[in-house]
Amino acid sequence: MPAIITDLLAENNPRIMSQTGPWLNAAYLAGMTVGGLMLGFVSDHWGRVRVLCLSLLFCGVSTLCATLVTDWIWLAWVRVCSGVGVSGILITCAVLVAESWPLKSRAIAQGLLGVAFPVGIVLSGSLNVWTDHWRTAFNLGWAPLLLAPLLFFLIPETAGGYLGGLSGSALKNLFQPQNRHKLWRGAAIYGADLVGLWAIFSWMPTWVDSLLEGSEMAGTMRGITMMILGMGGMIGTGLSGILVNRLGLRKTLLSNFAGTLALCSFIFLSNQAFSYALLAQTVLLSLFFGISQGALTVFVTELFPKDIRASGTGFCFNIGRFFTTSAVFFVGSLVEVLGGYSNAMLLFSGAFLIAGLILYRSPELTNERSA
Repeated sequence: MPAIITDLLAENNPRIMSQTGPWLNAAYLAGMTVGGLMLGFVSDHWGRVRVLCLSLLFCGVSTLCATLVTDWIWLAWVRVCSGVGVSGILITCAVLVAESWPLKSRAIAQGLLGVAFPVGIVLSGSLNVWTDHWRTAFNLGWAPLLLAPLLFFLIPETAGGYLGGLSGSALKNLFQPQNRHKLWRGAAIYGADLVGLWAIFSWMPTWVDSLLEGSEMAGTMRGITMMILGMGGMIGTGLSGILVNRLGLRKTLLSNFAGTLALCSFIFLSNQAFSYALLAQTVLLSLFFGISQGALTVFVTELFPKDIRASGTGFCFNIGRFFTTSAVFFVGSLVEVLGGYSNAMLLFSGAFLIAGLILYRSPELTNERSA
């Protein structure tokens, strides 16, 4: 981000960067929100594989367009389009797994699928080592363009909600009484979890930096914290399917939300100065985060019948992003109003309590499937 803004604005002014960066981040999140709500609906009518390939093409073209932009406003629009494509990929892949894998191994497959997203983030971050300019790095957009036609011929369409045309029937069915309550419960649970994760992922590295009070190791520890959150999340997501198969969705998610809330309370109330024990606590917290994301993917994709599965999944996955998209503009103000990073993260960890309470009353898990 600093390299891009410096290049496009032809200046290295921290104040300008702090004003421009949030717009670029919000543009990407807005694209993901719009794409998730729109492409899930389209997938229920045109087929999962078609929309997956369309999303890959959209993502590839918009990423390549980033190499041609001449100002940050055009880059923001390109990032909107990239977000649309990425969200379409996430939804259609999750639905394809839910409709293609046998019940016995489905949760494990969803967990492995969830690992792929942060692995991609880590690998894309390594482009900083191998490329000498940010425009060169965005040439990675050729990869999804080459992958799309290959997947179109290799992946069979599922027997899901392929209606062969675009009409309002999926949207109408989604808000029928028998589905409407599932929709709002799924959106509230997944959205609350997403908000809690967003707040802690956004603020925790900076909080660790502030605990070191300008020490020479502050930058290093901030980077290590980010790595721990990412790597622990990957491991937790990979383990989520095993836990779901052994404990069931209800026990896995309820124990995870309770454990996350308890651990957040301990971390943010007891650590007044930096210690290496804080890093160990962060490892455990990141595992909880990963498990919740993997298990919630299983929960949401199994909430709805096949004819509206992608529409419902897209709605539940993305409704919480309305909050995170706008919140990127107020991160600093929120911390100041709430009295510091630890207070802010402690308050936002209450989202896991909300998710757990709604899940506890969810009738879909009262008589859940046998593992």
